[in-house]
Amino acid sequence: MPRGVRGSSWEASGVTIGVDVFDGNGQVDWKSAKANGNVSFALVRATEATMLDEQYPNYITQCAAQGIRSSAWMFFHWTGASPEAQATALLNAIGKPDKRGFPPAIDVEFPHGRLGLTPSQCRDLLERCVRVVHDAIGVWPMIYTSKVVAEDPAQLDNVLAGSDLGNCPLWVKYWPFPEGSQAVYSPAQVAALSPPHVPLPWGTAWVVQQTQGDATNLPGFKTKVDMNRVHVVQQGDVGDTVKLIQRCAGGLTVDGSFGPKTTSRIRELQLAAGLYGDAVVGLDTWPLLLWKNA
Repeated sequence: MPRGVRGSSWEASGVTIGVDVFDGNGQVDWKSAKANGNVSFALVRATEATMLDEQYPNYITQCAAQGIRSSAWMFFHWTGASPEAQATALLNAIGKPDKRGFPPAIDVEFPHGRLGLTPSQCRDLLERCVRVVHDAIGVWPMIYTSKVVAEDPAQLDNVLAGSDLGNCPLWVKYWPFPEGSQAVYSPAQVAALSPPHVPLPWGTAWVVQQTQGDATNLPGFKTKVDMNRVHVVQQGDVGDTVKLIQRCAGGLTVDGSFGPKTTSRIRELQLAAGLYGDAVVGLDTWPLLLWKNA
């Protein structure tokens, strides 16, 4: 059976549920997380600044053993190690990327404020990191951020707008559930969520949404964990996410309308890659497209 056949409960309901993790999550029962928590993908911290996350190799191996799709992310530091050194540490950690997962992501936030840096200095630092990763893997890395961070005058002050950073696929933080609340992993509940708020550089385009922070009682986890969902897009959808899909797919008019031509092109790419040709852009097809996002 070709991988990517839609048949799991989360794909059938139009949603794919995942987690983002780091070494603070300790030992994880990934089998239970998948079977009982509907977890089908994991975004795993590879590095913070230039430091390797101690659990990264373990989580990647354990997820693979359970058929859970995994991808890497790095926590970016605004001071200390250079952006180039941080990017290199990430690249060394991941080695040859597994293109069944998403391109690596850069976590952009300010847990300790802007540390005296101007918005333009922040943008320069981030662009330098992105450039190194882009040149090494050949496509744009993802960026994790939120509308609050990207547009808060005390933070980046809209400087992301108009820069090349808008080419980076967006993993957006937008929590419809309170921090520290019971983990929501019901496909029906997650599928019913409204679209997240998206920062200016991306218009309305997003690929992954972090839906909860420090969620509790997710099967397989003894610790709190962040919950996520993949944006599932298909014929009839419109907007900036469709434009991203059309640009990555190639050979299409980028008009933001997922019509018959886009459907045909996505199905063509899926079948060529050994995926099920349903023309639905979800967990299987997003990586296929994003690894074309040069």
